Amino acid sequence: MKGFTLQKGNNIISGAIEEGITSIILTNKDGVFRLHFGSMDKTGMHAYTWHASDLELGDTLQICYTNIVNISEPQSILDYNSLNHDKIELDYYHRLKKELIEEGLLIEEG
Repeated sequence: MKGFTLQKGNNIISGAIEEGITSIILTNKDGVFRLHFGSMDKTGMHAYTWHASDLELGDTLQICYTNIVNISEPQSILDYNSLNHDKIELDYYHRLKKELIEEGLLIEEG
């Protein structure tokens, strides 16, 4: 199947999924650069993280789109079917509320 090999330093990771999406994302938030290499099945209910880490100055990355024969063991697998969705939504609400209070866009109740 088609997918990616990612080389970070001497570490080589291969990831792909038969039916779904595979991505490599580089982000920068609050001065921290982060690398995420993952896949999600076509139902959107199973997510595989092949590699996730913060980047350090001098890190070298090499990405190759290729035919994957041997997939690396994922760092984590998330099955959204098994999660408590009410708790997730409540946690998300509290995180967003905290951000809005910190930015001065919402007055803290008290």
